[in-house]
Amino acid sequence: STLVGAIAVVRQPLDPEGMVFLQGELWQATSTDGAVGRGEMVRVLGVDGLRLTVTPVTIEAALPPDALGGVPG
Repeated sequence: STLVGAIAVVRQPLDPEGMVFLQGELWQATSTDGAVGRGEMVRVLGVDGLRLTVTPVTIEAALPPDALGGVPG
């Protein structure tokens, strides 16, 4: 699925189930790593029908590698 690897934003806290916002739509989601609060970012690990399996990510992990300017070398 093209959704796998995408970053979504939690709209209804995941404990471990809730709702996330991805590509302009709300999705049911289940966290593989316990509770995730509203506004936090998660990465899509899998899709089962209309339910996403997600894991929390940090802001840094959600950005492209060069988004923070990289490391001077």
